[in-house]
Amino acid sequence: MRTKHYLALLGSLLMLIALVACSSSESTNDDDSSSGGATAASSQSDKPKTDNRMPAPKPLQTKSAIVSGAVANVAGGGKGTLKVAMKTLGNAQGLPGVASGGTGDTIPGMIGLMEKMVERKASDLSYKPHLAESYEVASDMSNIIINVRKGVKWHHGFGELTAHDFVFSQNDAGLDNPDSTYGNLGYIHQYQDTNEAVDDYTVKMNIKQFSILYEPVIIGQTFMYSKQAYDEKGRDWTITNPVGTGPFEMESWTPNDELISNTFVDYWDGAASFGQLSVKEVPEDATRVALLKTSAIHVMDPVPFSFMSELLDDGFAANNDNQAGATQALTYSGNFWMPTYPKEGAGPEGEAVTPRSGFEPDDEHPWIGTGPDDESARLVRHGLSMMIDRQLMVDEILLGQGYPEYINFFSSSLPEHKDEWKVDYNPEEGHKLLEQAGHPADEFPAFEIYVQQLPNVNFDVFDALATMWINEGIDVTVNKTAYQAFRPSLVDRSWNGPTSCCACPCVGPLALYDEPRLAAKEGSTIGEGDWNPGYEVYEVINAANDVEANPLDRDARVAANLKLGDFFHHQMLSTGIVHANNPVWYDPNSISGWSQEISGGYNSLETITLLTEGFENEQKRFRGTMQKEDCKPTAATKCE
Repeated sequence: MRTKHYLALLGSLLMLIALVACSSSESTNDDDSSSGGATAASSQSDKPKTDNRMPAPKPLQTKSAIVSGAVANVAGGGKGTLKVAMKTLGNAQGLPGVASGGTGDTIPGMIGLMEKMVERKASDLSYKPHLAESYEVASDMSNIIINVRKGVKWHHGFGELTAHDFVFSQNDAGLDNPDSTYGNLGYIHQYQDTNEAVDDYTVKMNIKQFSILYEPVIIGQTFMYSKQAYDEKGRDWTITNPVGTGPFEMESWTPNDELISNTFVDYWDGAASFGQLSVKEVPEDATRVALLKTSAIHVMDPVPFSFMSELLDDGFAANNDNQAGATQALTYSGNFWMPTYPKEGAGPEGEAVTPRSGFEPDDEHPWIGTGPDDESARLVRHGLSMMIDRQLMVDEILLGQGYPEYINFFSSSLPEHKDEWKVDYNPEEGHKLLEQAGHPADEFPAFEIYVQQLPNVNFDVFDALATMWINEGIDVTVNKTAYQAFRPSLVDRSWNGPTSCCACPCVGPLALYDEPRLAAKEGSTIGEGDWNPGYEVYEVINAANDVEANPLDRDARVAANLKLGDFFHHQMLSTGIVHANNPVWYDPNSISGWSQEISGGYNSLETITLLTEGFENEQKRFRGTMQKEDCKPTAATKCE
């Protein structure tokens, strides 16, 4: 029974009240005396927090504390506040051109602020028109005509979505913005030429290079942003103020603290049944679990697998509809082996590539080779990979909720995966390879693994990997610097330590073997100026070209990818570790009806129905008024 855990949690929860009670209260959000307020205020150099907020045109009638159970009424909307806690909320990012990887290009969609032209459906894994009404590819694949959905309203009164908004959003993401830091800038440069608004609801996308994944990587590449908002408010304002078309309209966004949104009553696809959404940043996993257990929140994003057993025992539910399980992989960064730009590179074909400061093939970086023929570095990468006990991770960390992976971007769960790609756990053989390479474990240089602080990264997996290597005599530490702070060293190719890589569904079982390897394409100079997985090799772009040259021949596309898989296995530039299911958790006594689509994070919060009575009853029990049959009176509780 869930109540048996309440007394044990009561002490810790009382310590959390100050944090959570501030989350939806208008007065406490502006009170620098609260712990969350003090942190946010100090990050703004003593500026008032309201400087970073966008006032909504329809203010709330009531804002209630998150633990109160009070119902907030929003003008024109439903009742109740859906309360969500997530590990990383970050800063408000508006324009596509500042939506850096991992936060700005994912979170606005997760929390229902912004939308794209297409959406991948859970029912059949296919992409369907979303903000687009329809689209059509020219017979010669030189352009795509998009018919923009009519009647879609922008938040905060900025008119309706038009073709001009689409052109503006793509241009700002990088097509016509040399200062763009958009997280998927490489895709913009690779596929798009120019976009033109034929009329108010028709876009002609002129294509530089067609992709069989044209729906997500071309049509649906960026979130749409209001051109009218940009024209009226200017760039400085729109950088930090998301103006979208989604089911929730931002009321305020306190950096690294809390987002408050109102249900957008004019949402084109049907407004949420509740009135308000509160998303609180709660970095500590145990704190989020305690909040869920004590009914202070309805939903939380994924937590380490160590919490799974107790959450299920306590009657909480895991939602994996979005298939957001992620492949956990490690890249041996620094292997930048492209001396000249290819045809598709960021520089003129044949011109020398800008020197990469992270390319240091020396005794301090024995995993970095001078090129694909460097046998010593190849043996080091294989030797280290053989010291990873993948099955043990599945059994002990994932509690069976996952499976081993061996090559990043090539899921072992799909039928085309080759048996010879499997990497057996064999530390003895791994040591022999290190010795053969001239870098035995007792002489191996100390190094860091950088673990990206992103939503789908399973941190326990990488802690376990480091421990396994330490147990084999390797001196390794884990670097967990915030992603946005660390990202510049990935962009400029200066980082050259092993790196957690590409923990998203796009490199797992959702990436079928006839499809381009998506993020793997960025393992070449084509993504210069953008994030990079830690290597640049011609084989990656060659395979991508072979796949895309055969849009109507599945067998040819599969063959090209299998050839690339053979290269990745041989070189072991990016080793798979495990595929981890990554569910989001909720209280089935307080919400129902949640149906997610396919994405890298939780989504479709507007489909949730609040069971307010059940939620309030749970909170009442927490505050000390318990049912007699469950109650044992203490100094902190009473029985009725």
